[in-house]
Amino acid sequence: MILLINQQHLSISDFAQALAQQLDKPFEEKEIALDQIENYCEQDGVDMLVVSCESNRKAIQQVLDACRTLRIPYIIFTPQMQTEALKKGDSVLIPVSMFEEELSKAQIATAFGRFCHTKSILLQANDYGTRAIKNIGKIRTLIEKFELPYSIEKAQKNSYKVEQEACDKAAEYDAKILVVTASRDYGLDDIIFGPKERHIIQKATIPVLLLNPRGDLYSLCD
Repeated sequence: MILLINQQHLSISDFAQALAQQLDKPFEEKEIALDQIENYCEQDGVDMLVVSCESNRKAIQQVLDACRTLRIPYIIFTPQMQTEALKKGDSVLIPVSMFEEELSKAQIATAFGRFCHTKSILLQANDYGTRAIKNIGKIRTLIEKFELPYSIEKAQKNSYKVEQEACDKAAEYDAKILVVTASRDYGLDDIIFGPKERHIIQKATIPVLLLNPRGDLYSLCD
């Protein structure tokens, strides 16, 4: 099921309903308190969450905190983001860093490619080592298995900044959705200044799909 929690009453119902139809999932729109999201998603078999919030730091952080332990992908919309439904030929921008949790983005790339007929743009972190290159290779292998369209672009930033660069260059790549991983843990800097995903969402002009980095992360399936 695709669940929509439209706190800001944005025009994103068409996006969520089209996504549900493309993924062959039921659709539901409900008003649910943020502190009840995890329980509801677990009990009602939600496959993906779409949620809207204000574009200020406090509102975004409240949503991030509510979704912190979700095993499913969740898409966040703010008022400054595009709301058009994904269509054939649209691009999904996927920054890829050296971290092992990046491999979970492969399932998102293939799911969107297979069911929404999108193209994946893999933005490779500009690192000295080869771990980002290896992650790209593994993601590419899965995409090629399904014979889906994709391209690989080289970022200017390293693994710690590549997702922010992707956010900044989304218009340049004509991307319609940005895929990022949430922070593993909140360090002192994250608590004081905010986690990197909050800064990305504040700046993004396209919806941001987040994946929580955990070993038993749920992935979309047939």
